[in-house]
Amino acid sequence: MAHYEHYRTLGDYYGDAAIAFEHFNEPDLRHVPAPAWDYAASMKAAYLDFKAGNGNVAVLNGAFCKEPESDYTQMVLKNDLLEFSDVYNYHCYSDLVALPEKLARIRKNVIDYGHPDRAIWITEFNSDQEGHTFEPSVRKGMNQQTRDQERVMAEHAAKAEILAMMNGVAKTFYFIVAAWSERNGEKDWGMVRRDGTVRPNYAALATLLRRVGNAAIEGRVDLADAGKAGYLFRQTDGTQTLVAWTKSKLDTQK
Repeated sequence: MAHYEHYRTLGDYYGDAAIAFEHFNEPDLRHVPAPAWDYAASMKAAYLDFKAGNGNVAVLNGAFCKEPESDYTQMVLKNDLLEFSDVYNYHCYSDLVALPEKLARIRKNVIDYGHPDRAIWITEFNSDQEGHTFEPSVRKGMNQQTRDQERVMAEHAAKAEILAMMNGVAKTFYFIVAAWSERNGEKDWGMVRRDGTVRPNYAALATLLRRVGNAAIEGRVDLADAGKAGYLFRQTDGTQTLVAWTKSKLDTQK
């Protein structure tokens, strides 16, 4: 009952200001002491609670993230997760070469458990493909990406979004806009540097949104040059836009 009252109150308080509620974060990691069926039970309660407070809000499971996928995720799914959520929620940090297979496995879960049309959101989307950072930043003890590493992350950001669309992902949330460091300063996230200037990944995603943000992806285009990839989009006015790139080692190497 305490659980019910807590989430019902949140749903009622935020109303239409919230587009979605997520119950917990990355429950498949080791920091969660409870077994999978306990999380599944709490997820069911959370779903009913949120809906009691705001019936229109989308309810998301706590994003799974472990790679490779663990038995924990499958156990929660077997305990009717998709019957008590509106969106299947994941965090994804795969390299480009592994991303299509990863997204296909996520899609397979909603198909296997009887909800092939369930929306999939990637509420944390990024990668470690640039490697560890060692260049000192303006904040002592926190390293920053080199310019070459920033270019890697810009390339990954644009290509990963297209691959997500191709694999049926409805929404992505890039991790993260602000400057943010983890792993004792060796991992530098963000679209913004610690001095306040923006990185190339910001420009890459802004350009992608401006060009095809309202368009529907139609599929891959076979180009004459095997070293290039192309994807066709249909704009709201019926015109088409081709997004193409030259393949690099990011497309083929981890």
